[in-house]
Amino acid sequence: TYYASTTSSTCESEKVAVNIVINYNPEAPTLSCEPRCGAGTVSLIGNANGLTLKWYDANDNYLGSGSPFPVNITGTTVFKAKAVNGTTNCESPFSSVTAVMYPTYETEFTITSCDSYVWNNVTYTQSGNYNHTYVSVSGCDSIVTLHLTINNSYNTS
Repeated sequence: TYYASTTSSTCESEKVAVNIVINYNPEAPTLSCEPRCGAGTVSLIGNANGLTLKWYDANDNYLGSGSPFPVNITGTTVFKAKAVNGTTNCESPFSSVTAVMYPTYETEFTITSCDSYVWNNVTYTQSGNYNHTYVSVSGCDSIVTLHLTINNSYNTS
C-alpha cells in the first residue's frame, strides 16, 4: 500500500492510502497484406491481440480502424497501424506494412505482311486485331494486341 500527503510550510496533512494503477502500452501489432496486380483494392490485415487496430498512411494521416481494412492503391504503398486499448487508451508503437502493386502492361503494335504472319506460333492469314496474354514472373497478366494487315500476293502466270 502506498500513502500520500501534502506539505505546506512545516505542516503535513494526514496520510491517505493511494491506489496506483499501472497501464502498460500494448505490443505493436503484426501486419500483412497480399500483393495485387495493377491498381485497386487491397486488404490490410492486422493482429492486435483483441485490441482496436488503427490504420494510418505513411504521413501519419488516420485512415480508419479494423481488420481486414480495405484500401485502394495505385502503386506500392506503405501503411502503418497501432493497437489501442479502448479501456486505458494506451497505444502501441507503430508497425508498418507495404502493400505491393505489381505492374500490368497493355501493349500494341502494328504489322503489315504479305500472305501470312506468324506470331506466338500461330499463322495468321487474315487482317485483324489479335490479342495475346502473357503472365509475368509476379503472376500478373500483360496483354499485347497485334493490329495485323495482310496483303495477299497475286499469281500472274
